[in-house]
Amino acid sequence: MSNKIILVTGASGFIGQELVKTLGQNGYEVRATVRSESALRSVSQLKKQLQLDELTIYNLGELSAETSWDKVIQGVDTIVHCAARAHILRETSDNPLETFRQVNCQATEHLAKEANRLGVKRFIFISSIGVLGNASHANPFNENSQPNPQVPYAQAKWEAEQRLKQLATSMDLVIIRPPLVYGPGVKGNFEKLLNLVNKGLPLPFGKVKNRRQFIGVANLTDFIARCVEDPKAANQLFLVADREVVTTTQLLQQLAKAMGKKTVLLPIPHNLLEWGFRRIGKAKLAEQLLNNLEINSDKAKTLLAWEPPYTMKEQLQQMVDYHIK
Repeated sequence: MSNKIILVTGASGFIGQELVKTLGQNGYEVRATVRSESALRSVSQLKKQLQLDELTIYNLGELSAETSWDKVIQGVDTIVHCAARAHILRETSDNPLETFRQVNCQATEHLAKEANRLGVKRFIFISSIGVLGNASHANPFNENSQPNPQVPYAQAKWEAEQRLKQLATSMDLVIIRPPLVYGPGVKGNFEKLLNLVNKGLPLPFGKVKNRRQFIGVANLTDFIARCVEDPKAANQLFLVADREVVTTTQLLQQLAKAMGKKTVLLPIPHNLLEWGFRRIGKAKLAEQLLNNLEINSDKAKTLLAWEPPYTMKEQLQQMVDYHIK
């Protein structure tokens, strides 16, 4: 049993729930924040299922620059800030960037200031590879790549990173920029891919020659746990991904194999496929499915001696099993 107390924000989210599980099973006392009664029930159920007796859950509502943190943070050693407004705004917004800024930037800065005031030693911020752009082109992204956020979500994450660095607090700051995260219970575009493959319909991705990397949620939370504990993570930026580099074609083939399905991938030329996506107003989806997004994770390996503990094949199978159960 560790004597450290770890606060996880966004604990009902996809990454947050897995992180609460990982830290709890590693013997940490965990405090978790959620933003709704349904989220509170979800994490409470996780606590019961896994017998996480050292888990305390707080419903703080939507995080903002006015959130009161005193009770939650008092005595905490490390904060892992996973809470964020998701990539897709469910509600209509006249100014998406400002909407993202309220939670992903302003609320983050407020939390960090309160954490510093209350004596927290380390602040781990879960950012996004999107800070560097939507495609890595010829060379893999690394920690020295120039920021080039293309969407409001990524722009707000980049601004949050900058504000955290400018606070000049006595806390250690760790920033992690993961690529698209997948695993059991995943939502968003990965869930859409799962549904498409499960239907067995012909898909136009038989000739996609891109190079993409992802990270399984179990690998990501394992790395976060390393950053909680390792002194060498202090004041560092990390890019982390699974070892495997795949094309979109290979990804779909692996998903189909994991499902026990036969998939028909039509050999549509890249240029024609990209044109088709743009014609139907899906340019951003085309970027995700057709462009390169490759990551150099050498820093995590050399500085922290970290290697992804799970293969992509293992994690895809777990995701598929959860999805079709």
